[in-house]
Amino acid sequence: MWMACAQLRIASYFQVALGNSAILAAVKLLPMGITALIVGVGSQAAPWLITRPRYVQPVSSVLCFAGSMLFAFSGGGHGNDYWKFLFTGQVIGTAGAMLVFISMNTNIIQSFPLEFAGVGGAFSQVLFQGTFFFEVFQFAIITNVQLVE
Repeated sequence: MWMACAQLRIASYFQVALGNSAILAAVKLLPMGITALIVGVGSQAAPWLITRPRYVQPVSSVLCFAGSMLFAFSGGGHGNDYWKFLFTGQVIGTAGAMLVFISMNTNIIQSFPLEFAGVGGAFSQVLFQGTFFFEVFQFAIITNVQLVE
């Protein structure tokens, strides 16, 4: 859920600090969605990526960290810094986050016995969709802070 949190903060930054419209902020965040789609579809063609969590999880987590560090050193993403730091961070971080998401869901389901695979699927969905509940709190806090300022 790393990218969902990053996306919300970056969109707010584009609109509030840079004065971009909501449409322009959405276009600037489009690389996240496109990368997630490409990695999600591409990971199905390479099932060894999903079934080897011992190797994929650390590498994917490092990709998420690298994307975060590019965001941190972007200097706000003005002008060419958007392409150098934010665009690159979105692509790298989203690729890592998507691999973590897909492989962890698959491995949670596979950790259950075959006759309880449905329970494993339900558990993983409750686990990951439960995090969206807390994003509502994050959005409320961001909105409240912007209203106070």
